[in-house]
Amino acid sequence: GQLDDFRFGHFFLLALTYSLFFVIFSVLEFHGIFRTSISMIFSAIFSLPLLALVISPILGWKFAVARLIPFSVFTLALVINGVYGKDYSDFVFIAAAVFVVAFVTLSYEQWALGREKYRKTKDEAFSTRRKNLVYTLYQELGPTINHLLELDSRVKKIFESEKRKDFLPYLPRLKNCCDMVSPLKRDFDHLSSKITVIPSQPEWGFEDNTILLNQEADVLQEKLIPCLEAFQGELKIFQKPEKKPEAPGQEREIHCMACGKLGSASPFCQNCGAQHGISVCCSSCHAATLVPIHSIHPNRRKKSFFCRTCGSRIKLFSEN
Repeated sequence: GQLDDFRFGHFFLLALTYSLFFVIFSVLEFHGIFRTSISMIFSAIFSLPLLALVISPILGWKFAVARLIPFSVFTLALVINGVYGKDYSDFVFIAAAVFVVAFVTLSYEQWALGREKYRKTKDEAFSTRRKNLVYTLYQELGPTINHLLELDSRVKKIFESEKRKDFLPYLPRLKNCCDMVSPLKRDFDHLSSKITVIPSQPEWGFEDNTILLNQEADVLQEKLIPCLEAFQGELKIFQKPEKKPEAPGQEREIHCMACGKLGSASPFCQNCGAQHGISVCCSSCHAATLVPIHSIHPNRRKKSFFCRTCGSRIKLFSEN
């Protein structure tokens, strides 16, 4: 299973690096600088380490040093034997065949166990990704989509009601929220259709795209959450808090602006004796302002002040 990531480019580079031995050996033999045996040694020194560099990022240095280089030396020795072996070449080939059969026989069981372990690991990883994908789609994205559809239906009812006249400045933003629901629902349905064709266990020839689908689910979730938050924020404009009726005989309580203690809504605080704040309504914007009358000098209470909402001048009545 370690060769799953081995592509044609790796194989081509490996073949070129392997052939480098013969290129170096041919050049040295052509010039006749060294003896044949010395030329072979130099060719191996300059070519075999490059094989390890090519294969180590995929299979690791341990495999490159313990398996790749010895096998490369073995195959190069067979080629050299075919050229320079003369009368002994046939016997060397027979010995090499016996060695290969013996090696495969002795190492097959270990290889099969490793292959089975790798297959189980791949199956478990596939099952985990599939479960996570199904959970994300139907337990997280599904309820969010249903909530968005519910909000979309509620907003469309507002568009069709008379209430929309009171909130004309906010309707375009709500319409933008509604426009985002349909594409998100379409993406959700498209992702659901892809999940239905994924088998419970990986099959031969099946293209494992669970990693890509999990990434698509994460992207869809990143789109759904801001859309839902924006929808909920805009709908708060249309939701007015209901006032709870006070029980008969129960006095309303307020906090004193002087001492901060809770007391009855009388003109003066029963704890510190300070006068409670008075609510003044602006004649321009009709915004109510609570004035801490206890902190204003009596001589200045007849003067006007400015509304904190629109800036209009407001006349503050005296405590009398």
